[in-house]
Amino acid sequence: MRPLRPGHRELAATFIGWVMLLAGVSAQAPPQWPVVAPEAVGLDHVVLDAYHDAIARGDFGPVHSFLVIRHGRLAAEHYYQYFDADTLHIIYSVTKSVSSALVGTALDRGELDSLDTPLLPHFPEYAPVANPDPRKDAIILADVLAMRAGFDWNEFQYPYTDARNPYRQLMASPDWLEFILDRRMAYWPGTAFQYNSGCTILFSGLLLHATGRQAHELAAERLFAPLGITRWSWSLGAGGLTDTGGGLWLRPRDMVAFGQLYLRAGAWRGQQLVPAAWIAESVIRRSTFADGSGYGYQWWLLPLEAGAAPGAGPDIWVAWGWGGQHIFVVPALDLVVVSTAGDYNGQYDGLVNHIQEFLAEVIRPPDGDFTGDSVTDALDLVVLTQVLAGNIGPEDPLCAWPPMGDLNGNSRLDVADATLLRQQLLVR
Repeated sequence: MRPLRPGHRELAATFIGWVMLLAGVSAQAPPQWPVVAPEAVGLDHVVLDAYHDAIARGDFGPVHSFLVIRHGRLAAEHYYQYFDADTLHIIYSVTKSVSSALVGTALDRGELDSLDTPLLPHFPEYAPVANPDPRKDAIILADVLAMRAGFDWNEFQYPYTDARNPYRQLMASPDWLEFILDRRMAYWPGTAFQYNSGCTILFSGLLLHATGRQAHELAAERLFAPLGITRWSWSLGAGGLTDTGGGLWLRPRDMVAFGQLYLRAGAWRGQQLVPAAWIAESVIRRSTFADGSGYGYQWWLLPLEAGAAPGAGPDIWVAWGWGGQHIFVVPALDLVVVSTAGDYNGQYDGLVNHIQEFLAEVIRPPDGDFTGDSVTDALDLVVLTQVLAGNIGPEDPLCAWPPMGDLNGNSRLDVADATLLRQQLLVR
């Protein structure tokens, strides 16, 4: 079955006149990724070419970019219509996954309390809230992250252009936090999933209260600068509050960088930007739906079909934005796929509905030749170990030096090296 469509938001939301915060005026190009032939990282170029042709024909609707990176190397990169590698693109609710990362950093630094703490005491200036309810008093931060807070909220009942849509009402309100906190309750927290962009915006307020800084400022320091993301834009709402629910603009390669950060358990070139434990918590299924998809802490989770690779892991982690914005993180395959698009009417069968099929088709066995010498050997294992440890980043060149332990100088760790090492130890 096809995964649940989150729907996200309508372009008409711009009626509130968001203020656009442009950060990083440098014209520097996005981070450069080593470019390799697909087969060098175990991918089938025929399949990649076929998907590129289908996208170019419009089979998947108005797709604007399609990038595939494996083992930290760029195997496919295509842009369509008037978009290119340096074009900022609105990523809508992909923003939620970035906001989740900021929450993880705040928890790790002790700026936010445990996720088991109640929500309302974090906003004393709004007390007493409207529509008081024992269920509202019971909301904890974990419920907000998992979109199981229990508010009376249905973003999908009416179009985003309809005045009855709670998201549109939120965007038009003079105080976003007050609007959400005053909302009526429909369920006990933790008992029912309801997609609620207001929940994510609450974390913008929580971060502001905890740190005295807006979420976009924290992102610039803690994520974007270390990742080499020099150009981005983030919408601000009522009172200058960062729209953590969907206001971020990025370039596709910078979306890849964020996906790669999660693929590497929060490490980037030896620096731990997001706690590994937080990433593990974020992709635990807090809700599972009838089609097999699920939701964690601001990440969608799609089952990775068994045909993709022998022993492949259970889930694809998806940062999912309205209109066809996606970051697919596939830990079992050491792979990231990024797409941007403009399917704001939901008229097309987008890439998200074909991602399992794509992965099953594109992976070429055998796999593991990290050094591109057409041989999978111990040297590849050395490189993989260094990549996973964060010692080798995507900007670093391929391993072109004899690794430690290569005593016979053939650029491989093999039986001859073990024999020589044993002889040396015996001599000593």
